[in-house]
Amino acid sequence: MQDATAIRTFAKMFYDRNATDPGPELKYLCLFGDGTFDPKNRVPENNNFIPTFQFDDGNIGESNIGMMPMDSYFGILDDNEAIFGSDGVDVYVGRMLVSNAQMGKELVDKVEHYMNNGSGIYSTANTNCSNDDYSSTFGDWRTAYVMIADDQDGGHFVQDDAEFQYEYLKDSLPELNMVKVYLDPYPQVTTAGGQRYPEVNEEINRRVERGALVVNYMGHGGEVGLGEERVVTLSMIQNWRNIDVMPLMVSATCEFTKFDDPGRVSAGEWASINPNGGAIALMTTTRAVWVSINTLVLRAFVEEVYKRDDQLRPKTFGEIMGRTLNEVGGDNKRSFTLIGDPALRLALPKFSIVTDSINGQPA
Repeated sequence: MQDATAIRTFAKMFYDRNATDPGPELKYLCLFGDGTFDPKNRVPENNNFIPTFQFDDGNIGESNIGMMPMDSYFGILDDNEAIFGSDGVDVYVGRMLVSNAQMGKELVDKVEHYMNNGSGIYSTANTNCSNDDYSSTFGDWRTAYVMIADDQDGGHFVQDDAEFQYEYLKDSLPELNMVKVYLDPYPQVTTAGGQRYPEVNEEINRRVERGALVVNYMGHGGEVGLGEERVVTLSMIQNWRNIDVMPLMVSATCEFTKFDDPGRVSAGEWASINPNGGAIALMTTTRAVWVSINTLVLRAFVEEVYKRDDQLRPKTFGEIMGRTLNEVGGDNKRSFTLIGDPALRLALPKFSIVTDSINGQPA
């Protein structure tokens, strides 16, 4: 029978074994399969491939805040730990939302394309850089950090979240190109479906298609998109064609990637499984989250995402996610989940380029 705790115990066996028999260390756990809230296959078209551990904080009961699939459960492996907010992740966990063999091939192809700086899988363009039609995944998109901030909650998402990130990264990594897409400065229009920001939709599409290393949304949202004004929709995500410039997508919002509901493919799921691009990975939410937890997670994330290891390599998505959540307390943080390959490294530029002179004159 399928059992989430059996998977965790299997991982813990290797984790504990390394303490007494040092060798290759268990560091990552990739859950290669979609999951569901129903492990007994009682609902139609149930995507029950890799079990989910459904966490209940015991305080709110059955609700979109108190109960959630908790993939970090599989990576909290020290004795007397498992589910509490103070328990730290020991092995980095990510899930690839695979439901069939074709989808599995498409997601692995995306990982290889990103990891190999353009493998030719998706492009018929010549990869010989001496030719005019040379194409690869290298480019200035790797220095772009896009911040999308909602106009709700009295400016909290701009002032407390986005601007904190901007000031921190401006001072610590001045080589980054910080792109602000704050909703308030754009014209808001009234439509039959409610208030909309058509220019924001266009700007987000342009930024995604042009490319960014990280796209970070802060605000309200849900399973069908981002923002009360629908600034990111399902159709937008499905139509993204950005296979050479895929971002790590951060969605500090509610339920954007509610992957355990077989009755609906959520917006975050579409971003992951889009075979033509979308996101290479998502640090995203499966249930509702408190605004205060959003802020704490984002502040820990921005201090972690651009760090490098002892060999000056970028951190892996699993490390970024695990270290971020280990800095934050509380049960509600467990709504944040890594969708993607946890062992894949962020595509930070390897070298720094400095202009020291122009036409022989000192810069």
